[in-house]
Amino acid sequence: MRRAFIRPDKMDADEAAGYDFCHELLYTRQVSDKTFDAAKAKFGERGIVDLIGVVGYYNIVSMALNTDRYPLPDSMKPELQALKE
Repeated sequence: MRRAFIRPDKMDADEAAGYDFCHELLYTRQVSDKTFDAAKAKFGERGIVDLIGVVGYYNIVSMALNTDRYPLPDSMKPELQALKE
């Protein structure tokens, strides 16, 4: 079951700018001018490149772990059922 998107209510301006940038990038595969400008005002162009790098790195690591079927810790349950082969 996929979790519903719920944007946190209370964030500082820099947290909101980073959150909105990363969320838009992940879910639409692009970033609007408004979101880009807000992130640029808070982090600069170099900070935006860092955000993209972190998001990309997290995605590739999670894809590798999911492909390898790396086991979850004993205290966690999977959110999705395994695919039937």
